[in-house]
Amino acid sequence: MRRRPARAELLVLLAILVLAAVTRLPGLETRGPFDADQGQEMLVLAGFLGRGEIPLLGPPTFAGTFHHGAVYYYLLAPAVAVFGPDPIAVTGWIALFGIGAVAATWWLARMIGGPVAAAAAGLLAAVSPSGIDASTFIWNPNLIPFASALAFAGALRAWQTRSPRWWLLAATGAMVAMQCHVVGVVVVPPLAAVFVADVRRRRRIGETLRPLLRAGIGALLIIVAGYVPLMIHDLGHDFSETRAILAYLAGGGGSATAGIVDRVVTVGLRSVTWPLAGLITDRPAVSMVIAGVVAALMAIAAIAGRRADRAAARWLIGTVVWSVVALAVFAPSLAVVTLGLPNDHYHAFLDPLVIALVGVGIARLADGLRVGRAGETRAAGETRAAGMAPGAADEATGGTTRPAPAAYLPRAVAIGVTGLLVAVCVTAWPPAVSPDGGWQAAQGAAAHIESSSAGTPYALVGIPDFKSVDSVRFPLSLLGADPPGPEALDGADPPTRVTIVCDPLFADVVGAACGGPAETAWLRGRGLDLPLLGVAEEGSRRIVSSYGTP
Repeated sequence: MRRRPARAELLVLLAILVLAAVTRLPGLETRGPFDADQGQEMLVLAGFLGRGEIPLLGPPTFAGTFHHGAVYYYLLAPAVAVFGPDPIAVTGWIALFGIGAVAATWWLARMIGGPVAAAAAGLLAAVSPSGIDASTFIWNPNLIPFASALAFAGALRAWQTRSPRWWLLAATGAMVAMQCHVVGVVVVPPLAAVFVADVRRRRRIGETLRPLLRAGIGALLIIVAGYVPLMIHDLGHDFSETRAILAYLAGGGGSATAGIVDRVVTVGLRSVTWPLAGLITDRPAVSMVIAGVVAALMAIAAIAGRRADRAAARWLIGTVVWSVVALAVFAPSLAVVTLGLPNDHYHAFLDPLVIALVGVGIARLADGLRVGRAGETRAAGETRAAGMAPGAADEATGGTTRPAPAAYLPRAVAIGVTGLLVAVCVTAWPPAVSPDGGWQAAQGAAAHIESSSAGTPYALVGIPDFKSVDSVRFPLSLLGADPPGPEALDGADPPTRVTIVCDPLFADVVGAACGGPAETAWLRGRGLDLPLLGVAEEGSRRIVSSYGTP
């Protein structure tokens, strides 16, 4: 086990966290998208803190028939409690989780590869395009990297220190990951495997199992506690969520458009390239190069360094492999990239693991790829010759000894690889302003809708039908407006105006373009023939049209 970080290490970590803050916090009102998901989640948070409507379910899942965990809302509640229902405050709170993920990734890499690995992993996490993107808008998967890094760091710390209390941290991280996205359950088997190994190790050397078993029970209770809101909901709703989940699993987890081998390859490539190169379809050639670099660095982490570090690296690599296969089976939609929508949130829990392994590989590369027992024996001999206690040099340098002049070449190569990865990360950063204009544009759309209505009652409609209009309904609620939905048009006293919010991304699904054809077709399908009063494009994903009597 490595000693506590020295002052120089902490200064490096501080610099990394400052970099993470600078790349995440400015301009949050426009950087991230504000669409249906963000509006829906802000409406829930506003009801939670404003009207005491405690959510028992989280956001809807990709399947649309069941939900993620409600703990996600509880984690965001402090921002609303302090600042009110302000999307910028909530996004800033999420950005703090993103900065925390950088620190947790630094810690995870340090436990496996020492200070150099921690510095490399922390730097890459700070400039990671996926990490920056996930820190700039409101969405349940965006808390997962922080939770996942804590889960695996806690498990590794429990193993290295033989202190069972770290399993409580591991369980807390796993619970949050599982609550923020249903596929977070994939992290449980690798963590459970280490816990079982810990039990077997203690039994083999004759240590008492009681403290570890108590920690295991506590860890299980933490995970179960996360599902208490779901249990309360299901007890009052004929187990609707449980039945929907079972139906989804019985149906094979969604329709697959490719074979299992193709899905494993695609998911694997997306998982290892996303944290460093962004969406694989944006730059296929660059992504393939990065996939090769990441694979090579993972292999180096698995074969070089101290025996315990190699074992830890292999455990994380095994976790990545297991997760890729599990996601290929249970999230087949990952085999297809949908342009214009968030795509890689399913494997967000792998981001800190991939970056930590890359950091360890860079550290081992800088160390000259010392492999196996021979390297360990030589290091111990050099330490004794220098008059140091065995292991002292390893503690000071993260598992390495002072290099000979020939070692500067590996260091130069390691610096070059790090520079390449940083450059790839920076060139894959998300745009400074979201294509849909972010929260600022959503506010503008709501103001336009209210001003154009001129006090006349109107129905608020979304196209396509399966997409909600919560992106404007939430800012409308802040203006004191609560227009009815399309059901009001079938009532005894229907409003004389209809405001339609159309998303151009789904023009092929709708079968007509927004800004006239799609809206007219929708109205005629309802038997309505209303004159057009005005059209306004409020961002790339939002065209607002008003119909009715002047």
